[in-house]
Amino acid sequence: MDLAALPAPPPGMRAHALDGALLWFDPRRGLNVRIDGPATRSLRRAAPRTLLFGITNTCNLACAFCSRDRRAASGWDEASAHAALLGFADAGVLEVAFGGGEPLAFRGFDRLLERLREDTALALHVTTNGELLTPARAARLAPLLGELRISLYEGASWPERIDAAVHAGLTVGANLLCTPAALDRLPALLRELADHGVNDVALLRYVGGERALHLDAEGEARLTAAIKASPLPVRISTCFGDRLDPLPRLWGGGGGACGAGSEFLTITSDRRIRACSFHAEAIPFTSVDEALAIYRAAQERLASPAGRPGCARPGAAAPPLADGIRIWRGFGGNNSGDCVLVGRFAEGARAAAFMAELTPSFASGQPLPAAWRALLGAEGIDPEGGYSPDTIAALGPVVMMHTDMTLADDFVPLRALLWRRGGRAIHGWLRSSCDLQMIAGLRPNDARVDGRALLEEAGVEPFGRHSDLSFGTAPIGGPEGAPHSLATRVAALREVAARHDAEVAAELIDWPGGAGLGARALARIGEAARRPEWLWVRFDDPARAQGFARDLAPDLRDPPVVAGVHVLARFDRLSPRLGWLASRRGGAALLIQGPRLRIRARLRSEATEGDLASASGHLVAALRAFLPGVDATIETRTMSAYQGLTIDTSDPLAALGALESAARASGLILDHLQLTASDALAPALSRLADDLRRSPR
Repeated sequence: MDLAALPAPPPGMRAHALDGALLWFDPRRGLNVRIDGPATRSLRRAAPRTLLFGITNTCNLACAFCSRDRRAASGWDEASAHAALLGFADAGVLEVAFGGGEPLAFRGFDRLLERLREDTALALHVTTNGELLTPARAARLAPLLGELRISLYEGASWPERIDAAVHAGLTVGANLLCTPAALDRLPALLRELADHGVNDVALLRYVGGERALHLDAEGEARLTAAIKASPLPVRISTCFGDRLDPLPRLWGGGGGACGAGSEFLTITSDRRIRACSFHAEAIPFTSVDEALAIYRAAQERLASPAGRPGCARPGAAAPPLADGIRIWRGFGGNNSGDCVLVGRFAEGARAAAFMAELTPSFASGQPLPAAWRALLGAEGIDPEGGYSPDTIAALGPVVMMHTDMTLADDFVPLRALLWRRGGRAIHGWLRSSCDLQMIAGLRPNDARVDGRALLEEAGVEPFGRHSDLSFGTAPIGGPEGAPHSLATRVAALREVAARHDAEVAAELIDWPGGAGLGARALARIGEAARRPEWLWVRFDDPARAQGFARDLAPDLRDPPVVAGVHVLARFDRLSPRLGWLASRRGGAALLIQGPRLRIRARLRSEATEGDLASASGHLVAALRAFLPGVDATIETRTMSAYQGLTIDTSDPLAALGALESAARASGLILDHLQLTASDALAPALSRLADDLRRSPR
């Protein structure tokens, strides 16, 4: 029977054929109405109801239990993903749940969601580790998503991510892998999730060969008891099958009815079909029509067990449903940084000249255009690995570039060109998990005009004044032309300043948050002259780092420090020549201003997780032993296969050297390093104040 011969669904709902039943689905509310009866028995599925779409294979975490093949390519871009999902929607797919990898790191992901919301009736969902979710981004995603699911990892910052998402109005679910180690804290965690406003929690079964991560019978009994006592709704992974009796199941459950390969289908980042993310068989496809033909023809293959311990297949088939109408609410689920460059020149004319070289060929969010590649090549800069920013803008001596989502440092060639042209890169690489803001300063040429009112007119929230200068912030995000994009924000500031005869300046900053923060930083504007400058350079191998440090050492009062592939050196005033020299040697150079630095490190062990835990226990003790009398606070956190460490210190040279020695003594390898000013706001305000006061009345 054809769907057209059956009653049309109510307004706002979509009809979808199941095997022997009819489903009506509301993509905005997650309302499902299933109809079983004589008129529906001849219906057969033509498409899965839900796609689990692996939009990218890259991720900002490295969890040992992850099911994805880390060798797989990331073959989707915004255009190809949009075209494919448009075709799947036309074929009858109701929902797409994005996973990966980390979907929030996919280039153009927010823009893709906006296009799908406009062009299709798909319900759109995202499963994320949350580390790239800021309050501003949560607000942008809220009108686009049916559901946001945040996977919980020990040591990750999920409480603040959940709070940001709930505050933005998103329906938030949580995913938790139920291992023996998770059971002790599960009851308290469920209460905490309820307190944070989480809609429901999905409890997932580990599927894989690590025996220590599987629950035994006692563990399953404890899990069942925790679920029964849960203060919020719990969704149980179908991979548990019937193992958690006597918990109730929708339609009676049954391990053979997990839905993988029929109810839902996994699309991988390298354009293959899997029954689920754990399934051993991956079938390549080149078009939507081919994918759907495989789906219809390969049901027996897709219904086979995943081939990993923990799969519920084969299991007892669910009994057939009696005729009737069944109604429930729920979405399909998926259980599977921004890049910034801020450069300062000595004069606005040099910044304008730099922009004049780039803007005629600028193409938002695209591979480097031919004109840029030629420009870079003429300066001896390798353009490979570079990517155009989503937005680019300049105000006075400051040049700013921003790309909303990426896990790569897209601006390596452009940063080298900035140093070459006499600029100094003061903010860059992949930004931290703070909320990216534009910080703006304004000085009216008429003393009777309130600069704070002009900032508000430009969409900037004022936080205080310093003499005749007014300052405020505004969140940044989105592609060229979006309401909150960098270019849009700068254009609004320029327009207001021109109309009211005012001077204006701006930078980008990772806004650390906190009530009254801006006002307190204003009181420290005059301290700028006493702030040292630090050159931080990241190379691709330790030998280059060592060589660069040796060449710097004769000209410096304090010897530079090398930690792995990183070099840190202190200056009273850093010359752009040294940033360019580092770039010529293959390094990515950044200037940091401030008397205290924050060193964030991630360390790993080449041995087992147990060895990591043991080594991590020695790390802090060893670190303090190498830092006698040094002003430093140390914080640690463990994330799956990694040990996280943060050092806040007034002597970063000593601290970085001690970190290298302590890691070696503890049997750990420095895997990732990030250096920032402990207080980045006060130096930024000082720079903006200098810009505004240099401008003629």
